[in-house]
Amino acid sequence: PMSPDPQITMAETAIPEETVDLLSSFSNLRSLVEGPSCSDEDELPRLPPKTATGVLKNGLTYFVLKNKEPKQRAELFLAVGFGSLVEEEEERGIAHIIEHLGFSATKAYENHAIVKFLESIGAPFGACQNAYTTFDRTVYTLHVPTDKEGLVEESLKVLREFAYFTRISEEDLDKERKVVLEEWRESRNAQGRLSERYVQALCGKGCRWCERLPIGKEEVIRGVSSEILRKFYQKFYHPAQMAIIAVGDFDEELVQQQIKELFDISPTQIDPLPRQPEAPERPRYAVPDSEGVRVASSTDPELSFAQSMLDCKRPRVPAKFVRDVRRRITEDLFHRALSSRLLRLTLQGPLEGGARDFFSAGTDTSDPLPALSPLSASLAPLPGRVRPALKSMLRELERLRRFGFHVAEVQRAKRAMLAEFEEDYIEREQRPSESFAEEFTALFLDEDCAPGVEERARIAAQILPQIRCEEVSSIAKLYDFTKNVVVKIATPLMSLRSPAYTCWSVLQACRQVSLPRPSLDLPSEEEVAQIMKDITAETMEAWPPDQDDVDGRLKRLFEGCAEQLLPAGGETAHKPREVRAQGVPKPTRASEVAVEVDEKLGEEVILQNGLRIFFKETDLYNDEILVKGRRWGGLSEFQETGMFRGGISCEA
Repeated sequence: PMSPDPQITMAETAIPEETVDLLSSFSNLRSLVEGPSCSDEDELPRLPPKTATGVLKNGLTYFVLKNKEPKQRAELFLAVGFGSLVEEEEERGIAHIIEHLGFSATKAYENHAIVKFLESIGAPFGACQNAYTTFDRTVYTLHVPTDKEGLVEESLKVLREFAYFTRISEEDLDKERKVVLEEWRESRNAQGRLSERYVQALCGKGCRWCERLPIGKEEVIRGVSSEILRKFYQKFYHPAQMAIIAVGDFDEELVQQQIKELFDISPTQIDPLPRQPEAPERPRYAVPDSEGVRVASSTDPELSFAQSMLDCKRPRVPAKFVRDVRRRITEDLFHRALSSRLLRLTLQGPLEGGARDFFSAGTDTSDPLPALSPLSASLAPLPGRVRPALKSMLRELERLRRFGFHVAEVQRAKRAMLAEFEEDYIEREQRPSESFAEEFTALFLDEDCAPGVEERARIAAQILPQIRCEEVSSIAKLYDFTKNVVVKIATPLMSLRSPAYTCWSVLQACRQVSLPRPSLDLPSEEEVAQIMKDITAETMEAWPPDQDDVDGRLKRLFEGCAEQLLPAGGETAHKPREVRAQGVPKPTRASEVAVEVDEKLGEEVILQNGLRIFFKETDLYNDEILVKGRRWGGLSEFQETGMFRGGISCEA
């Protein structure tokens, strides 16, 4: 099996590489650093403060947290620790079918009465009541109001119906087959077909992950019996492999008591489908190693643009220790710093000169399967530029392996990350309940600790300034192209059915004085491997010295405009004008109900040069100022000479 990345300890990077205090602009984070320091071997707190958690006598786990955002709402999750991986060949797809049957009929609800009840209390289907099934889990989610007594308890009873009392009869199954079959048909679209080929390339033939896609097989969906579904439900919907998660604006002690009263039923006494006394174990299927490069390439008439992805496979490591957080932060810094370089290549083309190769490009640490956390690179090549785009991405990774980042690039990425942690910390009281519920789900199913916003910000404030530029640059070496490499390439067909793509491809070919390759002539495994080998032998120069310090650039621009400022208080200066509108709700957290009043919307100021500025003060978020500018113009004034230089539009 693949081995995790070697860890970099705090001791190796104890001395900051420069004297600039990164935290000087982040007063809240700076105050957190004054607390106790952390080391790599420290365990992360499992949960945020004030979270109530426990295990019932029947083995069911629960998490309860009071959170006032959004007001008078609660997130209620039921997490089941099994999905499609535990299905046998004749069962492929039944975990997903059982999820559907829960909303169809249960012991206490007939004919989709659960859906009707939840809609009657203000929780419409889809947005506020839903569920999903993946390889290793089935999760039911409810977003319900808490403004009336008893609503949370009744909603918890609905989750109990899903967990213990889903009705699985032939009549119920026949009604639901059509719905599930329609979802199966929808999954056969371009992205669905590409995803299936991608999983097969990641895992290889015969791997459990390839043979147990959650959507299942058509013949099983059409012909499986209700008896097979009942046996599956009895075996795997066991209390000891489930968790109830409740986060919201409610009385946490009361909700905790209700969970104990509603869910603490002995497995053998669940009627009419009793469970075994002992719960089945959750399987842990590893993804096998693969030698060299695997390529999953295809053309699809439904695609509108080409896409490519490169993955360097490695096993997923849950975040349990400070060193795991440090590793993830270091990788995030790498991706952020590299994204700035790739953006420049997207807009201006290769450093060595020549035409642009892609519409967009980026790298990240992805999670295509629960067992994997590969380092990935994704591309949207220009038509007819798949090979050059792949070479361009590989060239930049090789450049980083040889020369690394400039210190200024990493410092800019650090400041961006610190700004995000600072904002999260300031707005910690406005964090939505759904994000807590999702973190508790990940803790139960993936063993990822959920320390809370304050603790996460404290750890980041201590770790980030200590991460050296060389440490960030070394992540490029983890893109190992000798083994466990998977490349996905997909393009539209070059035909009259894809006129836009075909015209773009011909145009790019003409600009490069070369003919477009046939639609099926995509790189093979041998060709991709040779491209990777050739890139390592190329002669290249280091990335030019970084001059794109945004703070410094903006400061210079403002200083350069200082002499052009009009004198304050001129004859044409305008006083603020109050703007009012009748019947507009006041956006505030102070009151629970928005009341339509003749409300002052804000003020408008017209500057001496004619620029109109509209101000509106709100208390929606503690650390947010939204700025939006608008002027006449657009594509109608776009010059044809610049049509193919960079993007058509952008939003910042």
